[in-house]
Amino acid sequence: MSTLFFSFLFLVLTADALMTFMVPVVVYLLTGSIEYSGLSYAVWWLPRLLLIPMIGQCIDNVGIRPLSIISDIIKTAGCLFLIFQNSADPLVISITFGVIGSLVSIGNSQTLIAYEKIIATLSRAREHHINLMSRMDFLAMVIGPVVGILLIDFGYKYLLIIPCLLYFLNAGYFSWVRLNPIKKVNSKNSGSAVGRQAVSSMGFIASVPVLLGVIFLSMGNNMFDGLIESSGAALVELNMNMPVKYFGVIDIVAGVFWGAGYLCLWCHAYQDEAPSALADGAILCGFSFAFFDCLSCVVRDLCPVLCHEHIWQGCMWKCRSNDKNRSDSFA
Repeated sequence: MSTLFFSFLFLVLTADALMTFMVPVVVYLLTGSIEYSGLSYAVWWLPRLLLIPMIGQCIDNVGIRPLSIISDIIKTAGCLFLIFQNSADPLVISITFGVIGSLVSIGNSQTLIAYEKIIATLSRAREHHINLMSRMDFLAMVIGPVVGILLIDFGYKYLLIIPCLLYFLNAGYFSWVRLNPIKKVNSKNSGSAVGRQAVSSMGFIASVPVLLGVIFLSMGNNMFDGLIESSGAALVELNMNMPVKYFGVIDIVAGVFWGAGYLCLWCHAYQDEAPSALADGAILCGFSFAFFDCLSCVVRDLCPVLCHEHIWQGCMWKCRSNDKNRSDSFA
């Protein structure tokens, strides 16, 4: 596997992370409403329930290269549409950004599955390259929001040029690169056979308490994630009195702890120490709560510094008011 291959993977993952940061922030900036932010998030994630399970089958039927090119072209077109659309209707803004965010999320899943399949087919060090891909994903989750925080003050439309260009470059790379043909397995299963497999799979899941626990844990995690993503921007501005762009700190910290959790599990995987891995996970969760508590205290102390412009404007307004009151009293 070449360095260029993983370089383009990192670029497209960074573009996805940047778009994930931009959707809730820009929707709240343009609408100023938690309700429309929640609607955008719902439109963002609901289509994934139907389309993501079909990605693997689409890759098998269409092929890695054509599907990757189509995915990147669609995401590029979505970014261009957001750049050139000028609607001021909050409902249109919410639905538009939600649909584009959904396309980006579906494309992100397609990218990861496609690269995993390429690595499994062509790589001679599959485990090393899969771990490298995971670390790139976590790093992109940090780099994307950092870029968004630094550059969004110039205007979100200018910031949209970055992911648009990265998607276009990745589509060009897949148009240029040549992959070894992947042998397809022709498995012609009847509808009844597929139905029996689905029923047996559901029965197997229901019979294993650990799998059920993981499913319910994932449901709770996604519900909490939805609450944060849909209302976090409003909480940052209204409760913490900070610019909305600092909502990206949530994504940055999430990426850091996600990577830390992955490294803990990866270290214990070689030693087959499941209890130790669970203990480390519990310690990491406790540390994350303590970290967020300390971070909130620090942010409250730094709010006057970070929002010095607003405070300065307030002081100037107050001074002008006092001067006016004095002049009125002398008069």
